[in-house]
Amino acid sequence: MKSKKYILLAVLLVIGYGCYKLVKRSGIFINANETENIVYVYIKPTDTPHDVAVKLSRICYGGTKPFDNLCKAGYEVKPGRYGINPDMTWVDIFRKLKKGVQDPVEVNIRSERQLDKWVELSTQNLALSHKELYRLLQDETFCQKYDCTPTSIMGLFIPGQYEMYWDCTIDEFMNDMKVAHDLFWEGKREAKCKKIGMSKDDVITLASIITQETNDAEEQAMMAGVYINRINIGMCLQSCPTAIYANQAWGVNRVTDAMTRKDSPYNTYIYKGLPPGPICIPTAQAIDAVLGYKKHDYIYFCAKEDFSGKHYFSATFKEHDAHAKKYQAALREWMKKKKEKEVAEAAASAQSAPQP
Repeated sequence: MKSKKYILLAVLLVIGYGCYKLVKRSGIFINANETENIVYVYIKPTDTPHDVAVKLSRICYGGTKPFDNLCKAGYEVKPGRYGINPDMTWVDIFRKLKKGVQDPVEVNIRSERQLDKWVELSTQNLALSHKELYRLLQDETFCQKYDCTPTSIMGLFIPGQYEMYWDCTIDEFMNDMKVAHDLFWEGKREAKCKKIGMSKDDVITLASIITQETNDAEEQAMMAGVYINRINIGMCLQSCPTAIYANQAWGVNRVTDAMTRKDSPYNTYIYKGLPPGPICIPTAQAIDAVLGYKKHDYIYFCAKEDFSGKHYFSATFKEHDAHAKKYQAALREWMKKKKEKEVAEAAASAQSAPQP
């Protein structure tokens, strides 16, 4: 009897070992991901089930056979971005892809003054067409779907971190932006617009100017007060960022007299009031600075001569002119030293160069 038990046990062990080898070869019930981290696979609408198996074979154990075999049970390709965890089996992977359980990507919506550049940066983690989105953002009919025009469309976007699906469509992307915009404005911010007597569009446009002037929250509120004072007395805003926008001179640091003479409705050195629309995608901080602008008598501001990024605020041109002269003198001295340094470096480089 004992010998029969041993024989039976031996047979079971052989069968068990054979099953183990078969399962290992198929890869169906073992952890599929060969790495210690989550690995992502991107599936396109044009991929076939075998295309998906090939993509998985690059990051998982067992080649294409395990997924190909599982696909015989029925698998319809669902495009998207899928995270493969180290503890997932081939069955887990198959179920996840079959159900279309995607992993979202992080989309960084940032402040930017060039719309084409903004489109490229904001959608770099998405599969949608950058060129097509940029084209549509300049289309009147498309913008109307989101209560905007091509002139005002930059005001729709609220900078921040968003989660979206990699294969989202342009309409899905824009709908998410519209929902975020409406949530941002509803309630207190809309009430503040009425309280300060400005439309939402005007607040956004002024906030876009403030965004380009400074990052300092306290000074943003002060500058908003300056510009509102200028509007109230019928004075041109004379904002350097608007002159840069009017000239499309994205790389310049200083506005020249010629730039301030550019005939454009966005040039607030020529035309009174706010420009037709935002000159950049404004930050939430700048919008809140306009909504909570500081009430004061200042109508001028000038950068401080220590290049700290801070500003002097003045109620009279005489005060402003004195501050401006200090800044200009400091700037000339800085440029002089910079030039001297460049000359000295060039001379040193020439001396150290090998002689012919």
